Amino acid sequence: MVISESELVEQTLSYLKIRDIRSQRKAILRLSDWLGRDRRNRPLGYMNQPSAMHAYLCYYFPRQAALFRHISITLQKEHIFETSGKLDILDLGCGPLSATAGIMQTAEVGSVTAVDISRSMAQHGKNILSGLQSDLKDQIHIVKHHIQRFRPRRHFDLILVGHVMNEVNVRHFSVEQRAKWLTMLTSFLKPGGVLILTEPALKSAARLNQHVRDKLVSQRRTQVCWPCPDGRTCPLLIEAQDWCFQQYEWAAREPISTLKSALPFKDNILKASIFVLGEKPSQNRPRVVSDVMKTPSGRAWYICTEDGLEELTVLGAKQKNSLLSKRRGEALSWKEYLRFE
Repeated sequence: MVISESELVEQTLSYLKIRDIRSQRKAILRLSDWLGRDRRNRPLGYMNQPSAMHAYLCYYFPRQAALFRHISITLQKEHIFETSGKLDILDLGCGPLSATAGIMQTAEVGSVTAVDISRSMAQHGKNILSGLQSDLKDQIHIVKHHIQRFRPRRHFDLILVGHVMNEVNVRHFSVEQRAKWLTMLTSFLKPGGVLILTEPALKSAARLNQHVRDKLVSQRRTQVCWPCPDGRTCPLLIEAQDWCFQQYEWAAREPISTLKSALPFKDNILKASIFVLGEKPSQNRPRVVSDVMKTPSGRAWYICTEDGLEELTVLGAKQKNSLLSKRRGEALSWKEYLRFE
């Protein structure tokens, strides 16, 4: 059974017994501060507060699900991952199973092993998802465990690690240890399976993610199959001011669109630092890795290619419009790329 975003949100509101999603506005704004600019001052165990939990489930839960929906669609479009039959998923640092909820919007799910240090939040996610797909009540298995110490006992089609590694201090979980842990996890993928890792599109988190990616590439024990066009050192680590992330448009439907209109911040773009591990080699496709830049010669974009970072400056209206339609992180076909050369 494939679900929609609207069904997910409606089921969440029903589960929480919330009639009007706009009633969560104040709690969402407070939680937004705790997750962002006021992160250092957030109270210990803040997610145990009912108001924070409700705010997260009403807004950030479907938001993170939308990110994984877009990633899943992209991977299928670029033939990195093919969905056939019901998927067996390992969701690490699962929270309320946001990543799994996103996959459920693009493919059928057979079983989920949900690992998190907080059993209560995982249970909320299980209750919501099993309300949409009744057989998941017996097929979502919650494991209370620290993710970096977890060792699977079976194989999976998908391993999801969503926005969780940034929560572990690099002094306690080094780049070398992260790479070793991720390599271990890929040994528990079924043939054709992939591991999807996402982190916030913040400079510190994204650059750490890129360093982990480079360590994996140098060790050659697993394949970074997306989004990087080749297996070299990441060119966006050369300059200290650069970092790599992908963007997707979040065209939220009701009732989320009603809530978004009541919030003071614009949140129409989903951003994340992402890489995917699996058995398929990279397709070596050029990829947009910057927003549009104004230069004396015209408008320019940075493109990551198998030869490194290149700047494309375009003058013709047709070419400009073609690149303007490309979001950050989107691949160019070789035909499109050569037209700009």
